[in-house]
Amino acid sequence: MINTKRCHFLALCYLLLLTGITPVMLAADANWLIDFDAAKKLAAQQRKDLLIDFTGSDWCPPCIALHKRVLSKPDFIKQLGQHYVFVSLDYPRDKSKQSPQTIQQNERLKTLYKIRGFPTVILANANGKSYDTQVGYSGDRVDNYIQRILDIKGKRDGKTYQLDQSNQPEMTAEQKSFEELSKFVNLRQVQHLIFCQGSADGVKLINRFLAQYPQSKQRATVTYLKAISLWNMGNYAQAAPAYEDFIKQYPKHDLANLSTTRLVQSYVRSDNPQQAVRAIEGHPQHRNGGIVLEWAQALSMLDRSQEGLKYLEGYIAEAELSGRLNREVSFLKGQLAQLQMIGQPLTNFEIKNHRTQHTITPANLQGKVVLVDFWATWCRPCLAELPRLQKLYQQYQPHGFEILGISLDTDQEALDKMLAARKIDWPQFFDGNGWKNKLAVQLDVHRIPFCVLVDAKGIVRYVNLRGPAIERLVKKLVESNSEPTGTNETTQSVIDPSQQESQQEEPRRRGLFRRSRRNDQNPQR
Repeated sequence: MINTKRCHFLALCYLLLLTGITPVMLAADANWLIDFDAAKKLAAQQRKDLLIDFTGSDWCPPCIALHKRVLSKPDFIKQLGQHYVFVSLDYPRDKSKQSPQTIQQNERLKTLYKIRGFPTVILANANGKSYDTQVGYSGDRVDNYIQRILDIKGKRDGKTYQLDQSNQPEMTAEQKSFEELSKFVNLRQVQHLIFCQGSADGVKLINRFLAQYPQSKQRATVTYLKAISLWNMGNYAQAAPAYEDFIKQYPKHDLANLSTTRLVQSYVRSDNPQQAVRAIEGHPQHRNGGIVLEWAQALSMLDRSQEGLKYLEGYIAEAELSGRLNREVSFLKGQLAQLQMIGQPLTNFEIKNHRTQHTITPANLQGKVVLVDFWATWCRPCLAELPRLQKLYQQYQPHGFEILGISLDTDQEALDKMLAARKIDWPQFFDGNGWKNKLAVQLDVHRIPFCVLVDAKGIVRYVNLRGPAIERLVKKLVESNSEPTGTNETTQSVIDPSQQESQQEEPRRRGLFRRSRRNDQNPQR
């Protein structure tokens, strides 16, 4: 039997000998050259362009995935080989198989093309002048990757280059259905990780596929797609059982550990901390730093913060002793410091109200339940929380509730437009320093949205709340603060409509924010 790959290699070597290029400058894959000057010479002779792959073959997971799933595929070589000479510039940790000349060449080209990450794929003319750069690998399939390059090449040449699919076998109904689903949700895979866009229509397609093809080889992927779609939509209440279903069906899957983390996070974000605790206790084999952090968060939402701190401190101490994951330990220490604020007076500060320039300190917040909300106009999750906060403010502001917005914007005009457009009328602090905002630095805030919920005595009760948990716990603290102290009085809920008008008068008469809020109105609104 003739070895076609060996024949191809020998034919290429013969061609290179004819053009004066030594065959030893081939990469491990015979379709790729490693001598840049030789590649340029060959491209000029064959009237082709250059496709240059900057890679880290023995250490970079996206590089390895790109080569395995795309660059080494016969379709890629066949269809793009008509237009390009392939060049592989490798930056391995083990350089023992590279000549000094190759190492020197690659370093020079890395500087020349200003490479900042791996993999980087550059399309260039025969002289090496770049006309397209693609950094990273998002998990595209080989046909999508080929078509993207053909589109770029066609636009440059003023032609239309079509993907040749004549040799592709006809797909089954199941394969067509999966193909349709993958394109609709923009399915991408990098190593074992799966990414997609979440939408209600996408979830319908997923449910239809799972119902039609219960024995599909793609069932694990599609089952996970359902969970991550709901997660990406912010529908955490439905994401939790979807993740639970995936873990139950595929407990040894590569994504089981991540799914357990997302399961717990979904319960926390949908204000089911007790379910989160049960999930953690039910999956002890999957406890990582992220899960232990959510454990501490869930317990703090159940007013068991000291118990949660103990677990988190223990995990950090164990991780430090083992010397693993220094970056994770550093992150968890920052989160620990924020959770340790619970039960302590709100840190002292002195800032200015963005609209009125009135001074704001913890002292003049006394007597009110206060949500200190770190946000920015460019933060989508922050904006998603705004309707909830506005509803809370309208409902509870007359009863001693205040929101203090801490804007991490740098553009004052963008902030002012957002405040006016969204009719956000609670006090804001803005200093234009972005992540170096005075109060963000003081409270070591590195992620937003982030909030601190303080009771009427100025004591921090909860931190880093999201979604419905904010509503529940604000209501709890405001109603607790409004309970009468007289022995013959009956406790009334602050949301009792019959009491609302009479209860509004006293809060309006007291405190800086009730007076200043009327003065905060933007005359342009």
